[in-house]
Amino acid sequence: MTYNYGFTEVAGNFQSNNLGRGGLGNDAVNADAQDGGGTNNANFSTPSDGSSGRMQMYLWSGSPQKDGDVDNGVVLHEYTHGISNRLTGGPALSGCLQNTEQMGEGWGDYFCIMATQDWANSTLNDGATKPRAIGNYVSGQGVNGGGIRQYKYCTNMSTNPLTYTNVSTAAIPHGIGTVWCTILWDMTWNIIQQTGVINPNIFDANAPGGNSIALKLVMEGMKLQPCSPGFVDGRDAILAADQILYNGAYHCAILQAFARRGVGTDASQGSSDSRSDQIVGFSTVESKLLITQNVTQQEENAEVVYTNKVTAGPCGNIVNYLLTDTLPSNVTYVSGGTYNSVSRVVSFPVNITSGNSQLYSFTVRINNGTYFPPVNLFEDNVPNSSISSGWQATSTTSTNWVSDNATSYSPPYAYFAGNPDVTSDERLLTTADIALGATPPNLSFGTGLFRKVLTMAVLWK
Repeated sequence: MTYNYGFTEVAGNFQSNNLGRGGLGNDAVNADAQDGGGTNNANFSTPSDGSSGRMQMYLWSGSPQKDGDVDNGVVLHEYTHGISNRLTGGPALSGCLQNTEQMGEGWGDYFCIMATQDWANSTLNDGATKPRAIGNYVSGQGVNGGGIRQYKYCTNMSTNPLTYTNVSTAAIPHGIGTVWCTILWDMTWNIIQQTGVINPNIFDANAPGGNSIALKLVMEGMKLQPCSPGFVDGRDAILAADQILYNGAYHCAILQAFARRGVGTDASQGSSDSRSDQIVGFSTVESKLLITQNVTQQEENAEVVYTNKVTAGPCGNIVNYLLTDTLPSNVTYVSGGTYNSVSRVVSFPVNITSGNSQLYSFTVRINNGTYFPPVNLFEDNVPNSSISSGWQATSTTSTNWVSDNATSYSPPYAYFAGNPDVTSDERLLTTADIALGATPPNLSFGTGLFRKVLTMAVLWK
């Protein structure tokens, strides 16, 4: 079964002769039945590709004792350790599942219940109504017993309430694995519900059915995830597998299952080597924000319109969100949204249904002095009734520049030249040098230092 779903020679399977199909052979599993090295347990050691794995199956307490190697679920659980160890990080590595939040026990349980589920007689709602347990035989329980995990695997939260929160207090490693398998089991039934089809023969990977699709995604996800993965890494790898294999057709079914158990889009994994630093999140919102402006460049004292395009992801509505933008000190708010003049924050309430977009625009004006702060090179207050020394007044007519007190920017005087009825070239030139520096600034003049009725020309030396 596992070969059909992608655990092939190239992927690093356990095979004596690889038949020229890639990978390294001569690594069939050495399985020990009724191993005397322990009781009430089993294990699987996984070297890198080309070296044989070893499975040790123990006896379980009871009268009489139960033989672990005849419990199909336990055998498959242990073999899956070899699969997950070979696939995670690639077949040349065998130590990529040593971190605290690793999900190896979860994959083991998942493959166990996937292979032993009676798919031929399953209905679309069995995930919620028929809980599954593992280890019933070795623990001396009947087929409907509780098994050896804290909860049975079931999509009904009343039967199995586990979420990502429980990882911080769960037993290591089996308790953490139980949470992971719970999520994968939920995901499987979400996909079954979406397709409306169950493959009655899970060994046929090419047959249609949500159960086969889910198993392919889990197998491919292990290949894609990084070494030392945590829950968020595993989620993202399965989403990536869905994009590769099915063009994202089951994106929402996957994401909703993870979000329901606390590994939503707002969840944070923290360090995969810690089981207590995660942030649990139940959201399926995958919003996107694109900010544009109506001009690529703008002058001082001119306006710029900023437009925020918010798009809700395909799996969840954006409800009661707040879009905010803090204005820098070099602009003045003009319009759009709700503006707080104290905090200088423009805000918009955001409510968008899944798959749709909305535009939110606001306008600001660029303050004077933003690009080139004013530089005062010199100042002449015109203190006298005659033109100050350092200035030279010339004219081609009898009308010339004078010091006048009729109107001035800084009283009492200003330079003034009348507007004669004949052509006149009236000039006021400074006789002193003005240092402009290495990067000469733009020059501007206040209205009032020079006053002329119609036109004036000022030349700087």
